[in-house]
Amino acid sequence: MRIGMVSILFHRGQSEVTRTLRQALIDNGHEVFIFGRMGGVYGMEMQEKNDPYWKLPNVYYYPKYEIPAKALCLWAKSHKLDTVIFNEEYDFTLANTLQNAGIRTIQYVDFLHPGWADPLRLCYDQLWSASQRTTALLSDMGLGSLTSHIGWGVPDSMPYRGDEEPWYDFFHSAGWIGINYRKGTDLVLQATSMLVDAGHKPSIMIHAQVPRESIMDNEMIDKLGPYLYWHYATIPPPGLYHCARVVVQPSRMEGLGLTIVEGLYQGRTVITTDAPPMNEFVERKTDLVSYTMQKQRADGLSFPECTADVGQLSDKMRHALTSGHYVGDGQRNRQRALEIFDWAAFCGRIANGIKTLEAQ
Repeated sequence: MRIGMVSILFHRGQSEVTRTLRQALIDNGHEVFIFGRMGGVYGMEMQEKNDPYWKLPNVYYYPKYEIPAKALCLWAKSHKLDTVIFNEEYDFTLANTLQNAGIRTIQYVDFLHPGWADPLRLCYDQLWSASQRTTALLSDMGLGSLTSHIGWGVPDSMPYRGDEEPWYDFFHSAGWIGINYRKGTDLVLQATSMLVDAGHKPSIMIHAQVPRESIMDNEMIDKLGPYLYWHYATIPPPGLYHCARVVVQPSRMEGLGLTIVEGLYQGRTVITTDAPPMNEFVERKTDLVSYTMQKQRADGLSFPECTADVGQLSDKMRHALTSGHYVGDGQRNRQRALEIFDWAAFCGRIANGIKTLEAQ
């Protein structure tokens, strides 16, 4: 089968979803073509057309974010595609146009809106859910018959660097910070500041796709200067999780929670928010932080924002700093990741989804 994929290639999350699904489809014997659109962060257009990470066959770069449906349909027809997979797509006319042209459509669903039930039902032949939380929500929306739980998988070729000696106590992946500090970067800074105020000397690396000036509270960053290293770069997998003993990722909201997956896969203890889907992956309750506030986001996403308790987060970081509880956890964390993100099982779930689609 010839399969197309539509995604923003520079965006950390969408980029990895696209690349991982691409590899799984290829491993299942399909030929894959990618339509990479332009995106932007804080008003700055970004498209990594010259990034060697995307020097792959059958990748087409479109110069804008908005895609004319006719242009996408022409691309799909020119490559004789049987199916096109979308990731985090908000323009339903694209999938609808492809369907009208006889091309089947799939959306890999990690984010969605409560008003999407009818458009998803009308414009997609199949929905691939990223997490158990998403699977349940799609079922509640009456879309269970269209949904295949795909979850996530980590390729066997993914480098493992967990055996390397860490340089820092803590690591946080901030991405491009996100709306309302979705990744909880502000909470990490506050919790670290509390440790410093209590007389501790934690060392922390924050990896972001934006400069440190993107954080509103620059005074706090300045205060943490001797303890904080802000690394501004886009880093392909396996990322920089191995650089610290513990990953601190108190996300307010995730579709999949890729940073949690990657941290566990590198054998690192991950401290995160006790809310789905983050708590789907972190097994040990002592590494989960209760949330003190839950609210819906202004843009109407179906998933609520859950703000972790900063005091509890700081306590868990202090425990990790002073007790050495992370010593010996590496193999346990990695073994769990190998089991729940098993590549062969992931490819099998995708194969079953395609098989179901073909039988319709």
